[in-house]
Amino acid sequence: MFHRLWDFSKAVGRHWSALVTGGVVIGLMSIWQGTGHSIPPTVYWLVAMIALFVACFKAWEAERKAKEAAITQKAPSRLQETFPTKQWTALYAEKKRLEDALDAELEILQGLEPKLISGMQPDDPYAFYMSESQENEYQKVSRRIERIKEELETVKQKWKAEP
Repeated sequence: MFHRLWDFSKAVGRHWSALVTGGVVIGLMSIWQGTGHSIPPTVYWLVAMIALFVACFKAWEAERKAKEAAITQKAPSRLQETFPTKQWTALYAEKKRLEDALDAELEILQGLEPKLISGMQPDDPYAFYMSESQENEYQKVSRRIERIKEELETVKQKWKAEP
């Protein structure tokens, strides 16, 4: 425990010394004092205390970043321990591919929606117009979407069954 406290103290000391020996505030105080003005000692104490607080935060922040980096590096090995089979990885890749394909097909389908004929009400069964080629394409895309949904459901079932 004392070793960690010593490491923390050294880190705070490094940050604190950098803060109180340089920076804008210290530079302005030096210029002010150099032009013949005096600065009360309480201002120096206030700067030292604020610098100490900021130094503690910077030391904590550095440790936090180091911890997050270590966790990020260990994450793949934890994932492999949890899901050791290559089958899980393949299922995930297939699921992602199917979801992307489904999104692309749905975008195509939205572009093929029938157009409302001007002057007609939407509840009229003959109010929408679609050319024969658009209707054929609409049917093809609809069938591809259904096929992708079936494949995606199969992948999801395999995913649930994977130990």
